[in-house]
Amino acid sequence: MIVRVVVAGEPHSQPRPRFVRGRVISNISPAVSRWQREVETACRAALCAIAGRITQGMALRVDVTFFFPTKKSDRWGKPHTMKPDRDNCDKLILDEATKVGLFGGDDCRVSAGMIRKYWVNPQGQGAVIEIYEDTSTTDINGVEQRELPFEKPGWLISAEGQ
Repeated sequence: MIVRVVVAGEPHSQPRPRFVRGRVISNISPAVSRWQREVETACRAALCAIAGRITQGMALRVDVTFFFPTKKSDRWGKPHTMKPDRDNCDKLILDEATKVGLFGGDDCRVSAGMIRKYWVNPQGQGAVIEIYEDTSTTDINGVEQRELPFEKPGWLISAEGQ
């Protein structure tokens, strides 16, 4: 792992531009602005910590885990299956990290990643961003050739045997 970034605060998704009579209007709420500032601040601190560990042309894998607050203790630790969508939450993280230069260029360098969302006690809300060098390769069938962190599913084992 190159760096782990911990962001405190309630996660939000990247707002999409809205148009009224052909003009773009801002629809960023104060809560989203606060989250953007939290992500930006954490990414700036991480940028200082890694000092040159992300090199030119390096492919990156960015795993993000979002922790959404709820007072319902029976949900704590369970998957968050409501809006906001995980891809829109990830978009805000990637945009803010790119803005501060954390990836050493554009976020197009991010070639892989996992996004997870969970419910937590409100004191644990936030996100954890883990950045790795993406050294994985694929075989002719597009199956990733790095060591998997879980047992291979049956369909993958049979596909490899063909």
